[in-house]
Amino acid sequence: MHTIGAPRWPTVSRMAWTVAGVAVIWVAGALISIFSPDIVSGSEQEHLPVAAFVTWISGVVGPGAF
Repeated sequence: MHTIGAPRWPTVSRMAWTVAGVAVIWVAGALISIFSPDIVSGSEQEHLPVAAFVTWISGVVGPGAF
């Protein structure tokens, strides 16, 4: 008997895609934090790694949205 609608995927496949998606979000956040340039500001030309601070906030929110 043929059913109409979306095919039912095995739970393992869904879990694998979810784990892969969350892993990609965290790897991208780590790469951005490591390789992004610093902002140089102030009279003493201090280097501030702003992307390293901000990326982890989106790294925490991103998997929830995924």
